[in-house]
Amino acid sequence: MEKPLNILLLADGRSVHTERYATALRERGMTVWVASLEPGDMVDIPLKGKLGIAGLDYVFIAGQLSEIVKKHGIDIVDAHSASGYGFSAAVSRVWKTAPLVLHCLGSDILISARKSAIHLARVRTSLGRAAVVFSDSEYMSSKIREIDSDANIKIKYWGAEKAVFDVYHRKSEWNFVKRAVIDILVPRPQEEVYNNEVIIEALSDFVSQRRITLTFPNWGTRLEGFEALVRGRFNSGQVRFYDRLSRPAYPEFLSGFDVYLSASRSDSSPASLIEAMAAGLFPIVGDIDGVKEWMDDKSGLMFDTTSAASLKQAFEKLLSGQVEPEKIIQGNREKAERRGHFEDGIETTIKIMQELHHV
Repeated sequence: MEKPLNILLLADGRSVHTERYATALRERGMTVWVASLEPGDMVDIPLKGKLGIAGLDYVFIAGQLSEIVKKHGIDIVDAHSASGYGFSAAVSRVWKTAPLVLHCLGSDILISARKSAIHLARVRTSLGRAAVVFSDSEYMSSKIREIDSDANIKIKYWGAEKAVFDVYHRKSEWNFVKRAVIDILVPRPQEEVYNNEVIIEALSDFVSQRRITLTFPNWGTRLEGFEALVRGRFNSGQVRFYDRLSRPAYPEFLSGFDVYLSASRSDSSPASLIEAMAAGLFPIVGDIDGVKEWMDDKSGLMFDTTSAASLKQAFEKLLSGQVEPEKIIQGNREKAERRGHFEDGIETTIKIMQELHHV
């Protein structure tokens, strides 16, 4: 029987992905130390930046990482974000003591690496020091290879947990188009990469006519402006906002919606889309390359994220019965069953970490 690994997880302490990932590793007997610059209930080791500027603080925490690895006898360093914590781990040289596993994020490879030569150099440094690089799609993997052709890439979908799959069996009505009001979840926060503003512009008439409800996260760096936009368009309560939820509470919350809607400008196999497919929500997503391993014209509706008219047309198609939601939802569920189980990805990750530890 394999000895449980002692893992240093470098990740955003506020992120739901960090919460569910660390929890899943611990449930399988791993010892996990979550270290983060961002405060959160799951953080075991708060990292201390000097300037409060993330780009620079990722460099300043390098010394702290070396001390943590030595103090706790770390077997594996698991960094989430090539442009952030992966770079911290690379410059700290902890990879000389414990193998570095790097989980790339869509924003790392598809956005950050393209901002400047400095950003690209940081990502390249992270990739060059990682024993294994995890990617969540063939698309992202191709972009990683453009930066570092020698990267040891393993594809792993984040996927959905069993509790999310179980939501599907609790939903009693698939032909929601016949209902008076359709409930729509937009789970992407108020950030530049998510064009939530185009959703308001495209769907305001449907909301005012009470044909649909819209529910958004109440966090993100652009929240204040987005809330002002909503107040200027709608009466109180017509558009809803929800607080951050614990992972155990999320499946029940998800079960209250009919449609998943995302206007992401950049993405790569989004976990929220896979969750929606597993749970039986009908997906309407921006037509971008990163989602096409999961989405096509048989999986839902797609639209131009720069065009309110394109999104409005997609909804008109849905509401007028030009698509068969029951058939699409069933097909998506089968797709998620085949390759979208979060637990499978965790088992794969642990196996690869154990192999690295024995090298």
